[in-house]
Parts: sequence; structure tokens; C-alpha cells
Amino acid sequence: MKLQIACYQNENYQAIALQIQLKILKVALNKQIKVFKLNDLAFTQQQVLNNHSRNVSILLFFQSVNSFISGSLDKSLNIWTWDEIGQIYQCNQIINNSVEQKFILINKQENLIISGGKNQISFWMSQSSKWLLQQKLGFDKIQIFGLNFSLNQQLIATYTSNHKIVLIKKQNNKTQNYWFISLQINVNDFTPSFCFISDFIILYQSIKDASLRLIKINQDSDQIQYQTKILINKVCDEQTTFPMQFNQQKKISNELNWFISQFNFNNLRKLNFISQRNSFQKQQSFRLTEC
Repeated sequence: MKLQIACYQNENYQAIALQIQLKILKVALNKQIKVFKLNDLAFTQQQVLNNHSRNVSILLFFQSVNSFISGSLDKSLNIWTWDEIGQIYQCNQIINNSVEQKFILINKQENLIISGGKNQISFWMSQSSKWLLQQKLGFDKIQIFGLNFSLNQQLIATYTSNHKIVLIKKQNNKTQNYWFISLQINVNDFTPSFCFISDFIILYQSIKDASLRLIKINQDSDQIQYQTKILINKVCDEQTTFPMQFNQQKKISNELNWFISQFNFNNLRKLNFISQRNSFQKQQSFRLTEC
């Protein structure tokens, strides 16, 4: 399915979120969030949200409820909930932080939000219908780019401006959970595209590199167990800003459109890639219309 968004003159969408079941599309246009509803193959604008004082950089839906989060360069996260009576989204909580909010993760239980930007990652727990700060991880003068969960959500990966993929591990104790940096992996160059393809295997591609790289982490020692490089004919572009995502069920890396057909955890060299670029013949386009 191909989604086409009509951008008007001087309009620049910084973020997009789609709730497929509810047929709701949200796009971030500078400080605004525009809400669209799909009807008869056309997205019709339903609402414009204006809470943020600076550009909106990230949008993410909750899965169990009709709510979503917006992160902004104004250093805030806004929690939006659906008002059944008024049939509109309303801001339920404003979470203020000390850095710009560019990246968001929500755990499967939807009781933990992880947000990041600049040189900081924050962990927010849901308590009594409010989100409260649980922990902060600081990186001094080093900037972070992206956040990615492992499949079991016990690890988080981020890329830092000193050319490292940093792994952050969840530690459970009797009173509460906390997160700590367990491993820093040196990479060759700026690496905006990375993801977990299993609990302990990371797939990534550096800028101007015509290869994919795989790293397997030893879960007991928190050290690199295997590394391998797979040559491909696609160079990672310097303008790449969307994170690489991996569909575990279909074995597809969404950002690069490569299909993992076979994987042997004991020998990474037996990983085979098959291009799927030309296999999707049916495409559907949509129109965006404003009220």
C-alpha cells in the first residue's frame, strides 16, 4: 500500500503516525498536529492541535486505547486522549523535560514511555493515570540518534554522535526496575539506520556504506559474540532520518525492504537476503483533503 500526502507550498511534515484499525492519520506540520480520518479512499482533516510552542518532531500511537503521544523541540511530551463526547482529541497531560523530545518508545504493557533527544534518555512510568519520571540517562556532550527496543524489550539501542551503538539494559530488582548502559559498539560512521532482528542481534547500516552489518551479543557476558557484513547494492543516504524497523513475523526490514529468508543463529554467514522491491504489484493511493 502506497500512501501519498499532498504537501502544500512551504509545508514540511516532520512526523507521521497512522492508526490502521481506526483509520486515523496524524501529521506534524511545524508546531501543529493535523488529524485526518480515512473515508472513501480520502483522508479528510478532522482537527488541528496547537499545544506545542516549537516544531513537533515525533508522533506515536498507543495500541490499546485511542490515545497518542507527541514530542516537540519545545522539550515537552503531550499525551492526547480521545474525548467520546466532543469527538475530538484533548491534551490529557503535558510532560516537561530538559531537552528536545525527538524519539519515543512505548512498551507492550503501555505503562512505560521512553523518550530521548539531544544527550538524554528519560523513562516515564504510568502511576494513577499520570506519567511520572522514573529515571534519566545522560550522555554529557554526546548526542543521541534514535531509540529501538529489542523484541523482549529488555534492551534498548541508540546511536551516539561519537560513532557508537549503545545498548541499554533493563535491570530488575525487588523494589523497582532501572536501566544502565551495558555495551558500547564502535561503528565506522554516522549510523541512523539500526534495529534488533532478535533479542540479541542488531542489524545496521552506516552512511555511504553499501552493506548491512550484523552483530550478535552474548546475553551472558554483554560482549560481542559474532559480527558479519553483507554486501548489498543500496547505499544508506545522508538524508536518511527514518529508523530501520524489523517485522519479526514477516522477517522484513522495512526501511531497506529486504526479506530475511533464512537465519542460523550459530553462524551469521548463513543469513540470506532476497530483494522484495518488485514483488508488490498492487498499490493504493489516498488523497488528503482539508476542511
